[in-house]
Formats: sequence, structure tokens, C-alpha cells
Amino acid sequence: MGVDSIFKGNKKKIFELFLEKSRLKFSDIEKKLNIRSNMIAYHIESLKKEGIIKKEKEFWKLTKEYEKMIPFHSNISNMELGCNGVVLVIVTNKNKILLIKREKKPYKGYWSIFGRKLRIPESIKDASINCIKHEAELDVKFNKICGVLHERLKENEEYKHAFIFILTKAETKTIDIPIKNKEHLKWFEIKKLKKEKIIPSDLFMIEKFIKRKTKVHSIIMEEKDDELISFNSY
Repeated sequence: MGVDSIFKGNKKKIFELFLEKSRLKFSDIEKKLNIRSNMIAYHIESLKKEGIIKKEKEFWKLTKEYEKMIPFHSNISNMELGCNGVVLVIVTNKNKILLIKREKKPYKGYWSIFGRKLRIPESIKDASINCIKHEAELDVKFNKICGVLHERLKENEEYKHAFIFILTKAETKTIDIPIKNKEHLKWFEIKKLKKEKIIPSDLFMIEKFIKRKTKVHSIIMEEKDDELISFNSY
């Protein structure tokens, strides 16, 4: 997605109009913005080519892909950085736990629990299973949600990163690690983890939450033509 192209100048102004109203005529955009008509036409055509907006009859509207950008608008356009929502997965086989060595910042070089951002279409269960399938090429059985935690990383009295972690547990029957993954994946005995170079918060979560179980409710709301038409929770 061309995020940089949206959140600058007149393109940003046009995009923000769709936060107020989902469908706009060209004349609606003209009335709202103090910009020459030929410039509005130029930017609209540019946004159309980039797949950001599309035309239905006489109306312009955001494409489905860019509708998904709306919740992140303030973060990106105003640099109001917020927490990342991340699923962390404790993978066990009997009394052993599988960890991955981080190759990028933050926490480069430390052993850690598996984790990745929670993606829009996924349930927590699916995200946990998919994470391990992608990172370790292992099939796991989802066990439970262990807890929800808030983590912040600080340097020189300034907060650099912040995360909301949904900690889950999954189990696997195999301890085989694909050859290409042997350098950054390793099985450890849970009782001996304190001797290893593990992210301190990950070690804390393993020790304090591995036996816990918590309930996290999921809510699905359905929308049609800017109206909420259904609500489900489980």
C-alpha cells in the first residue's frame, strides 16, 4: 500500500474526507477543499491509479484495502505512535520449550518466545498456529490463552517501543527442527531457562503464566453501507 503517498499534502486532505463520509461526489470534494478543480482532478486520478479510491457511478469511495487503513490513520499521519498488538506463543513438548533467537531489533541476539502481529482476519487461535507454522515449520495444537500483558522498552528515560501481548500456549508432538532452522531454533528444558540469554520479560511470562489460563472474549461486528447490522461475541 502506498501509505507515504496518502499522508502528504492534498492527497492527505482528500483521504481524510472519506473518514467523515464513505461516498463523495467530485462536487462534494470541491466544496470541502480550497483547491483548484484541476488539481483535485489530478490528485483523484493519482489516488485511483494507486488503488486507494475507486468510482461507483457518480461517487468516489475508498477501496476495500484502504478501508483497512482507517484505524491506523492517526498513528501514521500524526506520528501518534501506539502499542503493537502481538500474539506470543509458548511452544512445549512435555518438559521442554522451543525458543527462537531474535535476528533483528529490538532484543537482537536474545532467545525469545515466538511472536508476531495479530492480523486482521485471524482469531487468536489461528494466529498462534500460523505463527509457529511460518517460523518453525511445525504443526502445533492450540492449548490456551495464558494472559494479556503490556510491555514497554525504555532507553535513557525515553520509551522506544510498546506492545500489548496476548500470551498463548501450544503443544507439538515432534522435537525435530528443520536443518535450515537449527541456528535460530532450539529446545530448552523449562527448569533450566534462567541460565540462558532470554529476553527477561519472556522468561517472566514463561515462569509466571505457563500454567495459567485466561478468558479473552472476541467480538465480531458486521457493517453494511455504514450501518452496523450484526454483533456476535464468543
